[in-house]
Amino acid sequence: LHSFPTRRSSDLPDFDSLIVDEENFKIFEFEYNTAQDVTNAREKIWSLTDLPRKYSFDLEEYDFANKKFRIYISLK
Repeated sequence: LHSFPTRRSSDLPDFDSLIVDEENFKIFEFEYNTAQDVTNAREKIWSLTDLPRKYSFDLEEYDFANKKFRIYISLK
């Protein structure tokens, strides 16, 4: 497992925040209507065999108000 630096947030003292330094991401944006949309998006991304993935960590960002979400894939 990778060990990434974290810090306590004064806004949310019960949770750690991940500090993302010097990480390169490819950002994919999709429409969100159901949880199945996330599964379908992941399958689409996994099918991209020429994507130079780093396999350190990926992030997801949800914008439920606008029915969209983003998946950030770490790249080499």
